[in-house]
Amino acid sequence: MQDGDTLNATGLFFYSFIVTGNVDYLFRITLLKKLGHVHPLVTVLGVIVGLGLFGFIGLIFGPLLVNYIILLFQIYTNEFIDNKPEA
Repeated sequence: MQDGDTLNATGLFFYSFIVTGNVDYLFRITLLKKLGHVHPLVTVLGVIVGLGLFGFIGLIFGPLLVNYIILLFQIYTNEFIDNKPEA
């Protein structure tokens, strides 16, 4: 077993975990909020569901899938539930 520079390795691990990981999640949530008007909870839920269903590619398709389901429910509500015939 080879001895290395444990202090630098530990620092790199924490830098990668804190900075790189958080920048990805915060950037994704901010970008989807501004461009697509998607709530941050939908994004987080979509990432979790997408990773479970599709694996790595689920990071992209998960939030889209959740957002499409919400949109489909809104369309159904507007067309069939809100427009009751008047007698």
